[in-house]
Amino acid sequence: MELLTDLARRHHLAVIEDCAHCAGGSYAGRKLGMWGDIGCFSFEEKKSMTTGDGGMLSSNQPDLIEPLRAYRWVGIDKDTWKRAAGNTSPETLDARHWYYEISVLGYKYNMNDLMAAIGLAQLRKLDGMNARRRVIIQRYLDGIRDCRQIRPLLPYNLEGSSYWTFGVPL
Repeated sequence: MELLTDLARRHHLAVIEDCAHCAGGSYAGRKLGMWGDIGCFSFEEKKSMTTGDGGMLSSNQPDLIEPLRAYRWVGIDKDTWKRAAGNTSPETLDARHWYYEISVLGYKYNMNDLMAAIGLAQLRKLDGMNARRRVIIQRYLDGIRDCRQIRPLLPYNLEGSSYWTFGVPL
């Protein structure tokens, strides 16, 4: 990652991390998803952290994330909470709270409140779930250490890992 981010900086490129399978993992003391300019996470049911479906982008650079917001909800330029705030807050009562523009051809990438609540509960348990997976993988590695016929698919490095599966080659 150090080489990749250095190369990208020298050539004025953004680094977009695919973190679909590594929620909560780290590399060289830094959380995955925070090495590049944008981290992309997936929360499908088979991932290490799930909401049932959906995902998340992470970044410390609002100028990169802000233009992407409209794409998440069929191109609508205002999110539901901002529209609702215009109708419910006495300070910002807006007769046109319902108004929005469809500024780009977007997608249905937004997460509903139920999925978000599941995600928040999963996030609180994520470190413990990843620690448990590391214990299980270490147990597998210890169990096959002396087997000539079975070897691990990867050179598993468990420190800070968030492996969600253990594989052996056929």
